[in-house]
Amino acid sequence: MDAVMNEPPALADPPIGPVSTAGQNPWDEELPARPMTPAPMTPARPGRATVLFDRVVERFLNTRPETLISLVVVGAAMTWILSVLHPRLIAADTTPTGGDMGAHVWAPAYLRDHLIPKGRLIGWTPDWYGGFPAFQYYMIIPSLAVVMLNVGLVWWQAALVLSALVAALVAVHLAPGLVRYRKAAIAVGAIVAVLSVGMPYGVAFKIVIVSGLVTMPLNAWAMGRLAGMAFPGPVFLSVATLPFVFDRSFNIYGGNIASTMAGEFAFSMGLSMSMLAIGLTIRAVDTGRGRAWAAIALALTGLCHLFPAFFALGVVLIYTSLRWGVTQLRTLATVLPVGGALGAFWALPFLAKSRYMNDMGWGKVFLFKENLLTRNKLPADFLRDSPPLEVVFAIAVVGLVLSIYRRNRLGLALGVAALAVALAFIHRPEGRLWNGRMLPFYYLSLYLLGAIALTEAVQLVREKRWARYFASYALTGLVVVELTRALVANSSFESRVGRVLPGMHTNALGALLLALLAAALWARRSTAGSVLASVLGLAWIAALQLPEAWWNSAHGAHGFFDVAGESVLRPTTYAVLHALEFPAGYVLFGMVVLGLVDLVGDVSFVADRRPARGMQLASAPVLFLAIFVVFAPALRSVPGGTVDTSDGSYHWGVPGWMHSTKDASFLPSWSKWNFEGYERKAPSSTSGGYPEFYGLVEMVEAIGKDPAHGCGRSMWEYGPRLEGYGTPMAPMLLPHYTDGCIGSMEGLYFEASSTTPYHFLNQSALSKQPSSAQRDLPYTGFDVDLGIKQLQLMGVKYYLAFTDTAVNAAKLHPDLDEIATAGVWHMFAVADSPLVSPLRFEPVVYSDVHATQDEWLQPAAKFFSDPALWDVFRAETGPSAWARYAIPETAKLTSSEVAKRRKDAAADGGLFEDPTLPDPPRKELPAVNVTSITSNDDSVEFDVDQIGVPVLVKVSYFPNWKVSGADGPYRVTPNLMVVIPTSTHVRLHYGYVGIDLLSMLLSAFGIAGVAWLFLAKPEPVRDALFDPLGWTADLVANRIGPTVIVEAKHPADDSQPWWQPTPTAPPQPEP
Repeated sequence: MDAVMNEPPALADPPIGPVSTAGQNPWDEELPARPMTPAPMTPARPGRATVLFDRVVERFLNTRPETLISLVVVGAAMTWILSVLHPRLIAADTTPTGGDMGAHVWAPAYLRDHLIPKGRLIGWTPDWYGGFPAFQYYMIIPSLAVVMLNVGLVWWQAALVLSALVAALVAVHLAPGLVRYRKAAIAVGAIVAVLSVGMPYGVAFKIVIVSGLVTMPLNAWAMGRLAGMAFPGPVFLSVATLPFVFDRSFNIYGGNIASTMAGEFAFSMGLSMSMLAIGLTIRAVDTGRGRAWAAIALALTGLCHLFPAFFALGVVLIYTSLRWGVTQLRTLATVLPVGGALGAFWALPFLAKSRYMNDMGWGKVFLFKENLLTRNKLPADFLRDSPPLEVVFAIAVVGLVLSIYRRNRLGLALGVAALAVALAFIHRPEGRLWNGRMLPFYYLSLYLLGAIALTEAVQLVREKRWARYFASYALTGLVVVELTRALVANSSFESRVGRVLPGMHTNALGALLLALLAAALWARRSTAGSVLASVLGLAWIAALQLPEAWWNSAHGAHGFFDVAGESVLRPTTYAVLHALEFPAGYVLFGMVVLGLVDLVGDVSFVADRRPARGMQLASAPVLFLAIFVVFAPALRSVPGGTVDTSDGSYHWGVPGWMHSTKDASFLPSWSKWNFEGYERKAPSSTSGGYPEFYGLVEMVEAIGKDPAHGCGRSMWEYGPRLEGYGTPMAPMLLPHYTDGCIGSMEGLYFEASSTTPYHFLNQSALSKQPSSAQRDLPYTGFDVDLGIKQLQLMGVKYYLAFTDTAVNAAKLHPDLDEIATAGVWHMFAVADSPLVSPLRFEPVVYSDVHATQDEWLQPAAKFFSDPALWDVFRAETGPSAWARYAIPETAKLTSSEVAKRRKDAAADGGLFEDPTLPDPPRKELPAVNVTSITSNDDSVEFDVDQIGVPVLVKVSYFPNWKVSGADGPYRVTPNLMVVIPTSTHVRLHYGYVGIDLLSMLLSAFGIAGVAWLFLAKPEPVRDALFDPLGWTADLVANRIGPTVIVEAKHPADDSQPWWQPTPTAPPQPEP
């Protein structure tokens, strides 16, 4: 009962109204009355996702329209390039092939599996050419990037790294002093996150291949932005890289898609990085900020490819010379040494050991006018002048003029750089640096100058200067003419329409008719307009007639560009006159179009035009769309476009307006061929494709694992059949697929080994259809007896042949034993071909031949081609006890040079020195037994039964080779080594020389320098001490009319959000 009494009563709904609770048990206390009106609710706190979404929306609404347009256009440009390169095939787990690219596959894997585990980025490999220095003469960053993408991290390493990244990003966002590093931290975090994942080797390799091409628009935009160009300048620069990337006029010079697919992907990476380096260094020079990033970018450019680094350095120095002072000089004095020191670990040994590089003998390109102005004589049938160089050159000239007038130092620097490259292309003597490699920098500079011309023209129109008329006419005419040219290309209308288009089929009558039409349209409104049309018409006709007449009358059929010692004035005048045709034609077309608009609308379009921000904002998308219309049909990349399989024509458009073309760019098909990979090459009537190649690899791998045969070098027959594997260089990957067990005497990096020429001589002797890739060598043709002797001399263990001619000859040779077959391939073991062998006679030392290829190659090639000379090896250096040996100076010349000198001597009645090699003195050596020969990646060991007797080591010579238990090594012909044992056990190993250690020390200082630049305060900006461009611009302004020069800011600024209308002041009455 008490328990029941003590239980609290059940709660009931409280009564309405006030109730007294005094003196009551707390359990009996009634709840307060419900209010008649509900109390206001406290709003719920929004979740983090809602807050983040609101911030994103707010940031989007407050973003400047310039930023959005830049993001869209630059992103579209990058996406377009990627789409042409077949992203699905890039993501496919296949091994890329095609041209040199199919052999480049070897390099990153060797770096990953052999060099990095030994703590080296540069080292020795026995895989090609009987050994050569890996990455000594070829850039390291592309292969290192492949390794980083491929390897990734194991799960626990990735977890630690990602946790550290998250913690760092949180710290950067929360710490007030680190907020300015937020974007950099996010970028670094994204890169590290990607590198932590890991991906298949083939996919990683293909991503690195296309990285330079895809990032080119982004880095061009960054260059303009960092250089202080206002919108739309950076976006125009970005779009200007598209014609360069899609350029179909060259395929091995470097930079465009065609060259990249041929294997020049390191060049395209370096060229893309060079634009970022130019922008970062210009910002550092102008503002004193970002010096560390500039140094890093310059170093990375050089480590991707040396030529783009020199281009970037040249542009920066030209830019700085146009306006310099204490800030500029102190900035360069820190950025350039630190950047150079960062890359010193690779660059200094490259330069110091360059005398051991091979020169393939590339012939100088002599078609100067055709390569620099017209491009009407291209070296291959599938190449095409697309885009037309004459058009690009004319717009670039306008860009240079406007850069001077508007004080655009980046434009002027690019113009001077283009001129310097053109002069170097013409006057550079034939040698190791092939002048054809200069053309990509010339072309890219022209494209970028064209973008600057359009940028300044848009600014002129917007600012309502006196030049707005010309800019409006020229821009209108440019769009009309080039779209018309693209639409009528390869059609029956091409020659007829082209009679009045500048360039192509234009003639004086067409120019005259267009000028008369423009004059008639403008006579009703403006006498000045009709006079302008008449003057431009006459200028156009003069530009058509005078240059060619001057050329032909002054220098005949060869042209003045081909005359030695020609002054710069004539070619420059010719180029300017030739370029005048295009702006004159553009302006006339613009006058006609705008005149028709004025006539129909009865309104003066140009005179009534008001400054409009909308025109400036629309210019970048319009330029991109114009480029797309011109290039997309040939690239087969128009949305909704279809190919007619019956005739190969391409159709696109909308119902009611369809267009077609038979012009097809080879770029998409080439990238498809490469990125399908070896694995998707089907058999054909001329080749067995991937199944045949796979069979070859399985055969040599099995032989290498067989204890009866084992590992060793191989020499394989060259021929067109190999193209069906994806590239004729496919067998170069035998060491790649066998983990170095079966080497290949032919490799990719022809310039990286002094043994390369002797391989090609041997290839000529053992292949029915050899490549004979190197010029000026005494090729013998197919000669299996000579070829097998050369294999024995070089320590080659296996010979691989597939043609009936080579196979039948090999089967009959007494020193060859057939040990395996796989389809058409036959594998033979070479007898008496050890890696180390005794010598019969003591070597002799050249007394008048140095190590440079110009002196060493030809005598060594004659030695290699004549087994009768092999009893006495010729050495570069040696002990004083070895006899000295002199040869005629003519023996150092190529056969063509010998013939020329002999002919000249006969004509002059002079004497000609016989180039025959004299007999050397012979000193017979005691017999010695060499046993226990072993080798690995970077060492060779063996035993001898007596000391003091020289032995031949059949490994390519390089100064990094060290020996213990012997004296030497000494370089002997053709490019092998001799050592003199001082112990019965001898070991050679690949080590370091002084320049290697010094360069690594400098790179350590470079890293410290970068850290110092990051921590140091920015260099204060001081007034310039020298500003000739500013003086010139002021002089022009004072003589022509008032002008307002606005110094660019870093970065360019515009404060209005894109969704708010730009406030405009009410029109003021004219005074």
